Amino acid sequence: MSTEIKQSLKSQTLLLLDASTSVVQVGILYNGNWLAFCENKNESLNAIFIDTAKCLKKAQISMSQINGFLICEGPGSVLGLRLIIMAIKTWQSVLLPQPSKVYLYRNLEIAAQLLLMQNISPPFHLISAFKKNIWNLITIKNHSNIQNLKPVNTQSLKILSDPVWYIRQRKDVYPPRRVREFKYSLKLLPLLNKPYSFFHEIDDISKINIGKVDFPKWKNERHRKIN
Repeated sequence: MSTEIKQSLKSQTLLLLDASTSVVQVGILYNGNWLAFCENKNESLNAIFIDTAKCLKKAQISMSQINGFLICEGPGSVLGLRLIIMAIKTWQSVLLPQPSKVYLYRNLEIAAQLLLMQNISPPFHLISAFKKNIWNLITIKNHSNIQNLKPVNTQSLKILSDPVWYIRQRKDVYPPRRVREFKYSLKLLPLLNKPYSFFHEIDDISKINIGKVDFPKWKNERHRKIN
């Protein structure tokens, strides 16, 4: 991201929306600081709207004063991302007098920086669940070398030699090896050295890659006939 865009971001009032995990996070960011921030363990649809209203009230601003949106594009809940896109499209068409900018970020990249900030020494790995027997993985070699996100299978995960940290996105999914669980919270985002460097602008919210939803295949033991 260019220096000009970073400076522009600092001068904007931005609404952050993250429903990538089981905890929905909503906040209003201005000049590198939270004007308001909420975390909610309730289901995404209600949490997004309820906490947005709470944050606007706490920051003492209206939706019409929001200049742009910060959206977690994943990896994580596809439903959560769909609901955020729906909410923003509604606000843009009804409550925002001017076109608002949209910026994206990835939760594992932010989480890696939060771990480094808390003096977790590299090298280490950071994972989250993708789908059955497949995991999202990024590897942190050192403070300036964070490798790109990639999917790995369970066997590859088991043989990783460096420490592995885990972001829990669903309550019923457990890694197939010993890990250290990391509580993913954006409350500390303003404390990062360059928080705005992790966002990239998108010109059309409809272009966000939501991904393909994998539905469970039919199995007799899973789909029993209801008498």
